Amino acid sequence: MKLGGSVITDKAGEARFRRPATKRLLGELARAEVPAILLHGAGSFGHGPAARHRIGQVAAKPEGVAEVLAAVGRLHAEVVECAADAGLRPLSFPLQHSAASHAGHIVELPVERIVRGLEEGYVPVLCGSLVRDDQVGWRVVGADELMAALAPEVQPRLAVFVTNVDGILRGSDVLATVGRDELRDIDERAGGTDVTGGMHGKLVRALEVAACCPTWIIGDERGRLLDLLKGKNVLGTRVEA
Repeated sequence: MKLGGSVITDKAGEARFRRPATKRLLGELARAEVPAILLHGAGSFGHGPAARHRIGQVAAKPEGVAEVLAAVGRLHAEVVECAADAGLRPLSFPLQHSAASHAGHIVELPVERIVRGLEEGYVPVLCGSLVRDDQVGWRVVGADELMAALAPEVQPRLAVFVTNVDGILRGSDVLATVGRDELRDIDERAGGTDVTGGMHGKLVRALEVAACCPTWIIGDERGRLLDLLKGKNVLGTRVEA
């Protein structure tokens, strides 16, 4: 499950954590009583400093990398604390130490340790962050990209992207299903600074995940996540590869 940065933070400002929304959603995950890997975006904590320092566009300076990682680390600690309060037994995986990228593609993730954590009853927690790339230095790796990289490795039974809109929109209508044909005309509806591609980038990654398991993009309406995890029909978009 991926909690979008627009859900757990307020992107209208910088470093604004939405604790009540995060606690509610993690509480729904806990009540579903399913094994899970939790990912979350960097939202207003990471996107602003990453954009200011042009991470991935120019050679990253140490002060820029340090600022982004420190900001993302603060948000990650908040999410992990909320997960623990919900009874989820979170196990944090800081990827700047355990992941690697080559020419803009993830080539190394701590998959075995993540799976072992699941088997031991933990909820592994990962977030969008900076990862060292052997060609561009440090680059931004979003949680959507992490979802796409992990899915073929762990073969989940379900993948869920929780966003601040009800799903993929065409005008004001929520598309019940979406495939590659809709990539060209989706309704963006993203506010604030986003260095990971917004809703279009999310759909690209969700299509990759959908090749491995049933995949949904849903809004953060109260009870919707829990209903989906319980197998009920919900308002949202089913992504079909």
